Amino acid sequence: MNAYTGKILHIDVTNRKTWVQKVSPEFLKRYLGGVGLATRLVYDNTPRGCDPLGPDNALCFACSAFAGTTMPVGTKHGVASKSPLTGMIGDSLSGSHFSEMLRRAGWDGIVIKGQAPSWLVVFIDDEQVRFLDATPYLGKGTTATQEAIRTAIGDENVRVSAIGPAGEHIVRYALIDNDGRQVGRTGNGAVMGSKRIKAIAMRGSHPVTVADPDG
Repeated sequence: MNAYTGKILHIDVTNRKTWVQKVSPEFLKRYLGGVGLATRLVYDNTPRGCDPLGPDNALCFACSAFAGTTMPVGTKHGVASKSPLTGMIGDSLSGSHFSEMLRRAGWDGIVIKGQAPSWLVVFIDDEQVRFLDATPYLGKGTTATQEAIRTAIGDENVRVSAIGPAGEHIVRYALIDNDGRQVGRTGNGAVMGSKRIKAIAMRGSHPVTVADPDG
């Protein structure tokens, strides 16, 4: 359990407030990470009967158990929310370095609720969360958005998960893209668009330790 941080970041984009949930090693052992942890976070934070495209639906990200380590294909992350396509919990798994950066920023997962008054980019920079104006990126595809955000921040190592025009227009099966890899199925991109989040940018500087690096 050395690689885990034991912390879940909660973000309310309506009021631009954040808080930290501490979780036990036993909790993390039960759900491990990825889709399992993301699904549990949706279950705990989304009220029964809520509108999938409303502010109460929790959009949850969780990195894999091996994120940030040298384990092959360990850089996976799960995303889950109440699906606008099915009305049930919808999850998806994606690769890329977004999961690694999430862990290096100090988090095992993220829970996002609310609905922003205007379009924004959520920039998670280790323990700091900043809300950036997303107006320059509206209408852009996911790759162009990611490149433009990295240029604006001035750091090519920043990892970005973004939606394109489909997510902006709440297409119910819209996806989220990160470095050419997708969180597909079940419409998590539509949920992100309903919250007026064009992208989530991530930068982490913390080392990730393992119990037995030579074993």
